[in-house]
Amino acid sequence: MDDLFSAKSVEARFVRGAFWSVVGTIISQTLRMVSTIVAVRLLGRFQYGQLGMIYSTVEALGIFAGIGLGLTAIKHVAELRTTDPSRAGRILGLSFFVAIGSGTLVTFLAFVSAPMIVSRFLNAPDLLVEFRLACFLLFLNTILGLQGGALSGFEAFKVLSRVNLIRGLLNFPILIFCVWRFGLLGAILAETVICIVCLGLNHVALMRECAKANLVMSLRGCSSDFPILWTFALPALLNAVLVAPVIWLCNTILVNQPGGYGEMGLLGVGHQWRTFLMFLPSIFLHVTLPILSSTSRSSTREDHDRILLLTQSLSMSAVIPAGVLLMFGAGLLMKLYGEAFAAGDIVLIGIVATVMIQSIGAVGGPLIQSQGKM
Repeated sequence: MDDLFSAKSVEARFVRGAFWSVVGTIISQTLRMVSTIVAVRLLGRFQYGQLGMIYSTVEALGIFAGIGLGLTAIKHVAELRTTDPSRAGRILGLSFFVAIGSGTLVTFLAFVSAPMIVSRFLNAPDLLVEFRLACFLLFLNTILGLQGGALSGFEAFKVLSRVNLIRGLLNFPILIFCVWRFGLLGAILAETVICIVCLGLNHVALMRECAKANLVMSLRGCSSDFPILWTFALPALLNAVLVAPVIWLCNTILVNQPGGYGEMGLLGVGHQWRTFLMFLPSIFLHVTLPILSSTSRSSTREDHDRILLLTQSLSMSAVIPAGVLLMFGAGLLMKLYGEAFAAGDIVLIGIVATVMIQSIGAVGGPLIQSQGKM
């Protein structure tokens, strides 16, 4: 095992990165799952649907706040950190400058437009305070996404694993207490507090990784790197626009129907298990991108084919058996959330089926991104 972890082959780098990511994520996801089950039972189906709709709106708007900068950081830090650290530092500095600006702008616009959004689109004017608090998650998630992308570019998966572990440990008591004490508003407050803590941890970790690589984040001379924003970041944004905003639009149609928020609650539980089912493939794909990016100029086609085959094989091996088990246990799992969710097993089965289909060929994304062919 020690020989494997010290080796420099693409397979060894993949295993090393995936190992540390899995260690932290398993514990974090398990604790998050348990705390969410407790929170859902405290909130009930209707309020959990409201929470899900608020988060769906934040996620859709977050696409425009992040503008593909997380992927930009992964690719260019991984590709340039050893061959051209000064340029990697400029790109990272430019990315943070743009992210702070776009995150602030979108957060401000969402906060100001909150009365219209909750009334016209969410059909819930009483959610104004909760939605305005959630607007701050737009900025926090934008910076967190960029920090995570940069750390992945450094292949600092052990550091990310620690942050995920801390996040899971914090989420368990803070979420349950805040929901018990403040209800729906408490759930959003808990997420905000946890994001702030993680942002601080990521910042410290990122500064250490930059120091190790002799990489200095700077805006000096970054004008020559502006084209990256429209040759890579903008296409990444356009690709993301096809997903979260479309899902949000469908969700708005749902919640504007009679009993829509109750149905949204069922959908939210289903998506929770979707995240749980996809966490291993997501890790594999997240590890694959920086490896492919860093070896895009030095490795052979055979190296790329091996890492892609390994990623695809492991992803399918994780999703298909687990998905089948979730389908057969859907009724029991939904009952964990309370009697109001007991009849929603068909929703969970449908979502799991889509994940199983989605996992086929998912490895094509990192391949395209690593080659800059967005």
